[in-house]
Amino acid sequence: MAVGALTKGPLLRAGGTGAVLGVLAYPPSLPFYLGRPVAVATPTGAELTSTYIADNVERLRDAPGSPLLPAGYWREALARCPVPTVFLAGAGNREVRETLGAALPLLAADSHYAAYGPCRPAQAPQPPQPPKPLRGRGGGGR
Repeated sequence: MAVGALTKGPLLRAGGTGAVLGVLAYPPSLPFYLGRPVAVATPTGAELTSTYIADNVERLRDAPGSPLLPAGYWREALARCPVPTVFLAGAGNREVRETLGAALPLLAADSHYAAYGPCRPAQAPQPPQPPKPLRGRGGGGR
């Protein structure tokens, strides 16, 4: 799986702290290949090819730590990027691919999936530093 192999590298370079987010797509072997869960932004859960999940998606989505996320969550994750994230889209999902491609580099694509990213978390702003005292100027009449 070319997409899986090229997804793993950026996660390793991120120190293992990165995430993978399927956008209306879920490669079933990817969690095993990566050795970690893969979250999926989905309205129905149908991408997981389980009728049980699809029939119970709302209840399962509400479980603590569930990898089932609301369909629009990926846009928020792309905008905020709380952790380095690789985004996976279906190869034929042109709208999602255009949005991801405008923001992130394409890592890999095959006939089923395309991987983009990883996004980079914004650096925390540095706290303001106190002004440095001016030396050699004016009055020090002590």
